Amino acid sequence: MTMLSDLAGAEGRFLRKMVSFTSIEPARESADGYGVYRVKGKSGGIFVKYWLNGKNIISSLDSEEFHSWLCVHGTDDMTKSKVHDAVYKLRNLATLLRDELPERDLYNRIGYEELSDKSEKLYLCLHNRENEVVEIDGQGWRVIPEMTAGVLFEDAGMMESLFRPERGGSISELREFVNVSEEHFMLVVGWLLVALNVKGTMDCPILWINAPKGTGKTTATKYLKRLIDPDTGGTIAPVAKIRDFAASVSSRFVVAVDNLSKISLKMSDTYCRAVTGDTISRRKLFTDNTVNNVNLHARLIMNGMNYAPARSDLQDRCFQIKLERLGKRTRKTNEELEQMFEQRGPYILGALLDALSAGLRNREYEPELGVNMRMRDACCFIMRVANTGVLPFSEGEFRNVLRQQKEYAESADKEPLHSNTILSLICDMANEKCEMNEDVEEVEVWNDSTGKLLEELSKRASKLERAGEKGLLKDIPKSPQKLGAELSKGKSALEENSIYVERGNSPQSKRKSSRRMTRIVYRPIEDYEDSDCEKMESETVSSASGLVDEVVDVKDTEKKTEMK
Repeated sequence: MTMLSDLAGAEGRFLRKMVSFTSIEPARESADGYGVYRVKGKSGGIFVKYWLNGKNIISSLDSEEFHSWLCVHGTDDMTKSKVHDAVYKLRNLATLLRDELPERDLYNRIGYEELSDKSEKLYLCLHNRENEVVEIDGQGWRVIPEMTAGVLFEDAGMMESLFRPERGGSISELREFVNVSEEHFMLVVGWLLVALNVKGTMDCPILWINAPKGTGKTTATKYLKRLIDPDTGGTIAPVAKIRDFAASVSSRFVVAVDNLSKISLKMSDTYCRAVTGDTISRRKLFTDNTVNNVNLHARLIMNGMNYAPARSDLQDRCFQIKLERLGKRTRKTNEELEQMFEQRGPYILGALLDALSAGLRNREYEPELGVNMRMRDACCFIMRVANTGVLPFSEGEFRNVLRQQKEYAESADKEPLHSNTILSLICDMANEKCEMNEDVEEVEVWNDSTGKLLEELSKRASKLERAGEKGLLKDIPKSPQKLGAELSKGKSALEENSIYVERGNSPQSKRKSSRRMTRIVYRPIEDYEDSDCEKMESETVSSASGLVDEVVDVKDTEKKTEMK
């Protein structure tokens, strides 16, 4: 076996320097030293720790940042070829010394450490210039240098600096940025607490924002993500392939998917696996049998317009909330919201950390869930925090919200909008039209013959089947008459989602199958101010009274005529 003493030359001296503390004097590891580690739970995962500009940098052995550092600090005459040669030797040496290398967990935003008394500590990495992290335990939270944390954080990558938390804030201030009801605000706060708690046995549900046009769902998603995990990319567009989703997960702690209009069966299973933290295996090269494992564990926020998860296994892993429509007085400009968030964000984050610390302190309390749900650990933790009295709602109130979520999930399978292929495709068409016409109050989704509508729906079903969703074409009616019957049956379900179907005859067409015309419009229910409502009511009353007077005058004239 190759020994460290056998290595000679400048590269040999550097390699001995990188791994000397692991095989000769383990106590020599220091904050400003070098290190080579194995990633815990990941075979073949090697990462290095090195010192740069007063900060411990932790990155993969193959990262460009580490190669640049090697080029400057490795030897006096390190060239590109020598850098690759040194990395190659270091990888082989780490493989030979596998049993002697320390095995450590590697985190990107939030780390977890279990103490000897079975309590736990959480570390929230701020990724700021001061290299600070927030240490959270049952006694409270405090900002400390990253070097003194009990866990290791990898290089920031796409991550941006987080707010430095401040004391004295309130969680209720978050209502300014997420316009939800009192019941659904409990779910938002609960999701944030669970997202910050990365204890290994706890799965974080998906925060699913189902809202119509004009409710600020994109704004709410953006600010919720920025509160606990800002990055340079922000929200992402819906993806259709697992490898694209895995790439997003690898560089983010919170993955926010914006404007989701449909989910294939394959991606639905992938989202479920992301909640539980499964991994996917891919072969690195076509010329060897080396396997690259990618962990899909992530905190997910998803929003869609009039769209909810259709599969029951995905529904059971979601906190589903609906946003309220913004009125004229409550709507703010982006500049106003940005200023408010910059001012109040540190205090909101500090209040969340206070609640998180209270939950860690109250770990012995076992709440009664009262409902059979899949995300039991997460729900129990939220109720454990609410039991301490630090949240703007009680334990019993949150239990009632969970019952409502369970009832909604059970009834969603029976709703024709999600179970009927025709109605689901029409909702997809409405969502696409609304995205292209955001500032229009009424959007015309379709205005043509029923026969042509049947052709359009058939094309969409075929496209989805080619993408992996099977069994859709068999649900498409065989004739325009049967399609019309399906539209009549699902009319009430579509109107609940602000989609209206109008049908009539077309005298210009000679084809019997195309005589029936179908017009589909998306017409959201507008909110009016109180003064507007009073004005409308007064106008309605006055017009109604005038109509009554006219009717009385007509009847009197008719009587006089009969008498004459």
